[in-house]
Amino acid sequence: MSNFMSNAFMLPNDLIDKGYMAKMKGAALGCYIFIVRKTRGWNKSDDNISISQLVEGTGYKKDAVLAGIDVLIELGIVQKIAYQNRPSNYTLTDAVIAVGNTDSENSAVGNTDTGVVFSDSKQQNAVGNTDGGVGKTDSNLSEIPTHKNNIKTTNTKTSVSGTDATNFSAKKYLIDLGVSEQTAKDFIDLRTKKKKTITETVIKLILNQSQKAGITLERALQICTSRGWESFKADWAWQDTNAELDQLFSPAQSTEQVAQESQPTRFQPERVQFGKGLV
Repeated sequence: MSNFMSNAFMLPNDLIDKGYMAKMKGAALGCYIFIVRKTRGWNKSDDNISISQLVEGTGYKKDAVLAGIDVLIELGIVQKIAYQNRPSNYTLTDAVIAVGNTDSENSAVGNTDTGVVFSDSKQQNAVGNTDGGVGKTDSNLSEIPTHKNNIKTTNTKTSVSGTDATNFSAKKYLIDLGVSEQTAKDFIDLRTKKKKTITETVIKLILNQSQKAGITLERALQICTSRGWESFKADWAWQDTNAELDQLFSPAQSTEQVAQESQPTRFQPERVQFGKGLV
């Protein structure tokens, strides 16, 4: 039986039906397919994948692969696994909700650029630059029919995975960037409710977009919380919400100023010097 047969158990329906593939530009889609093939289903060979494996398996250069992985992390599809004294690996999160079901008006279908930012160099490498990847035989493809189960299903290497693994505190990171504790908590609660992981990459993307919009990171997160957005982008319709927040946070100062202006002016009587009485 040929190994080059479509496998109905490999890729989720939502990859296409809910618009995820439209967001996986350039190397992101190739990285995702490679991780799925190697870490899921029958005859899987690994529990997680390294950058070097992705470079070899997809045919993209390292910069393009890193850019693609950033996209997958932003989508909440892939998470980073940190190790001590060796490079990090990546695996699927299995905690993704359909993009089209979010409360935000900026779903994946019809808006393929949501929350994804590339530098010029990464944009060039990540999109349409396979660098010889087309027509190249993947040496890692299995020669064993996929209906046979591979007994190697566990990774014996000691690793630390999940949120606790990376020792990354989103709240502390946001506070260090000047965000108030309450605003940080509100945004983290929003992402958690939507089952979206919050990473350093996610925060940096929002910071970059807030700077483009000419507002603070604090205000960008307040807008996200008010609108139910998982992320922020400068070209979204955020201005009305920003104006409402300006009014919400300014009444105390305005009331104090009005109170001071409404106080009657007190006139002090002129003192009469001794010997100069009134005539």
